[in-house]
Amino acid sequence: MNLLFKLIREFIKSNGRRPTPGELAELRKQAMAPKSADIIKFPEGGKDRVPVEKQFGGIKSLDKFKESEDAYEETLKGTADSITKRMEKIKQIADDLAEMDIKRQNIFRPKDDQLPLKGQENIFRIKKGLSTKIKLNNIEENRQFAKDLIGGKSDEFNSLKAEDKKEILDQLQDQITMDDTEIPFAKGGLANMLRL
Repeated sequence: MNLLFKLIREFIKSNGRRPTPGELAELRKQAMAPKSADIIKFPEGGKDRVPVEKQFGGIKSLDKFKESEDAYEETLKGTADSITKRMEKIKQIADDLAEMDIKRQNIFRPKDDQLPLKGQENIFRIKKGLSTKIKLNNIEENRQFAKDLIGGKSDEFNSLKAEDKKEILDQLQDQITMDDTEIPFAKGGLANMLRL
């Protein structure tokens, strides 16, 4: 930086004005340029004038290089064996995880006898929908829903077979009974409101 200020002062003395931005950039380049004392000189002669034996340390160094290369290759063989063993372990773990994932998917998949037949898909959907509605309703809504179902106000319910209707009504009765029973130690607060 001191060299830059020195160059700016010399410029002002010689030209009688301050440097323009372009001239200031040139002065910065001059200030940043290396001095000849900072440049390292390499010995003269070059590698072309030095014999090969002296350049690389002679034949002995080549033999040492071959020995070290052989030792390195031996360590790589051991490393390759350990890598192979690790890869086998990883493959086994991946297979176990895939098997666990398949088992997990099968847990949540309905069994073949629970899947609806082609003609029963609509019945299956209706029963699931009514079951969900029963579970989400509170006790008063379920009582009203039971009256509506028995009174024939639901077209979906009326389209079911007698055994399916009985199953839905039994489920509704169980839900109402469960909601109606008093929970011990739940006289107030959120537990009584939710009937947990």
